[in-house]
Amino acid sequence: MLKMFLEKLDRFMGSESVSGNRRLRVMDHELQPNMVRATFELNEAIGKRLKEWIFGQYKKDEQTQNQSIPPSRLVAICAYTWICLLKAEAKAGESNTNNKTLFLLNVDCRARLDPPIPETYVGNCVRPYVVIADKIDLIRGGVGVAAKLIGDEIHEMEKGILRGMADCVSGLMETPPGRILSVGGSPQFGYYKTDFGFGRPKKVEMASIDRTGAMFLKDSSNVDGGFDFDLVLNKQEMDAFVSLFFDGLNALK
Repeated sequence: MLKMFLEKLDRFMGSESVSGNRRLRVMDHELQPNMVRATFELNEAIGKRLKEWIFGQYKKDEQTQNQSIPPSRLVAICAYTWICLLKAEAKAGESNTNNKTLFLLNVDCRARLDPPIPETYVGNCVRPYVVIADKIDLIRGGVGVAAKLIGDEIHEMEKGILRGMADCVSGLMETPPGRILSVGGSPQFGYYKTDFGFGRPKKVEMASIDRTGAMFLKDSSNVDGGFDFDLVLNKQEMDAFVSLFFDGLNALK
């Protein structure tokens, strides 16, 4: 089993020989041309309206009619962004032939362990949760279905934050290829409240999303209680995403 796992890891990350010994390479994604970066800000009022609207969608859809718990703001924003991104990809003609789409959320395990690990612990204590869906069905189902899928995966944490962790990495390597939206960062980290003696930061960015395509989610730099997130897309896809994203939010008013 260990040999099989190492073979999968080798195919996933690649390896190189150094002085006759094999070692894993750091994954590196090629930087695509014509990419642009944008920051989207959602204040507390918009987040609340989006939450309430999605909860209303639960009652209209057969797949979500039994959903009695409203989504969190984080789930609402991630679900809305996921659907807008899939629609923008199709509108811009960037959609690939694979009909699978994946949403990847990294969860901070520190406070969820028993006993909990102090917040001052700076080591790696996160685990991934993955949602896999049929792209066409998800777009048809809309934001309500996306929010339920993400919410259900988060609620799995209540059964044990480390449940299934033994197969987590191998499971990720076996997921079908498709459009992946992963979330980097978290509003809970309070990036804009951090002060190392030079004052609070004016702008916080995650450089790696240029290559990974993740959304960098963070607390708002301007509005208390709001969220910011950054995306990097090619110019055509970004134009389509911006139009869909703000048209949808404006309709909530």
